[in-house]
Amino acid sequence: MNINESNSRKYLKIIAAYFGLYLIHFVIYPNTPLYTNSDNDKFIQGWSLLLFPLFDIFVLKSNFGYGCIGIALYDICVFVYSAGGAYDIGRLGLFDKGAFSYEALLFHLTVLTVLYLVIYLILTIIIFVINWIKNYISSREDKEDKS
Repeated sequence: MNINESNSRKYLKIIAAYFGLYLIHFVIYPNTPLYTNSDNDKFIQGWSLLLFPLFDIFVLKSNFGYGCIGIALYDICVFVYSAGGAYDIGRLGLFDKGAFSYEALLFHLTVLTVLYLVIYLILTIIIFVINWIKNYISSREDKEDKS
């Protein structure tokens, strides 16, 4: 298997993971009897979306570029079908209890995407610094062993 096949498989796994997250959030769960659009549902949806970068980085071995593409796919899917404002995403008014609006949906998606990308970037930087420190320490130990 060459590098291009490996990268395309990785890309497809990441895209499938983000699409799977969308399917769970907006297609499957809102159509079950368990969904009540309560604060607990919103909390679980929010935290699962915000913790998804950890899964993306550590399990899928993704990078920031693939993460951006994945969240863009998620946003496009939510914009196309948001289950009538599930989790009150896209609702107008105080505490998002008003009518559904695509302008409000676009605003909510923008805020969620910026927050997601900031968290993803912070995690990427932390992982880069940790790997750099580990490499620095191991190269320093190798130099001490040689002398």
